[in-house]
Amino acid sequence: YLFGKVNIWNIKDFIEEFQLADYKTIGDGTKRKACVRPEQISLTKEEKALTSGIVKYASYLGDSYDLDIQTKKLQVRVNTRRKKIKEGDKVFLKVSKNKIHCL
Repeated sequence: YLFGKVNIWNIKDFIEEFQLADYKTIGDGTKRKACVRPEQISLTKEEKALTSGIVKYASYLGDSYDLDIQTKKLQVRVNTRRKKIKEGDKVFLKVSKNKIHCL
């Protein structure tokens, strides 16, 4: 993660927010930070979501939107090609477990 944007969170807060208690390699006790690139977090339907939040900032970048989303515990940056997203919208999020990097 030398270049570009990345979400970096306390691992305990990340596990609780994204409901990943069963993800053993994250919860092994030796890692302290969870890192996920904004483009690896997906907006999804409510029934497939791991968490939800409110869009606090939305910026159109020409081919995608850069979003800052506030969940219960985390500030999450997301980059998406999904259209018609505005500040104040409630969105549902998921992340692939193989896209999580721990430090």
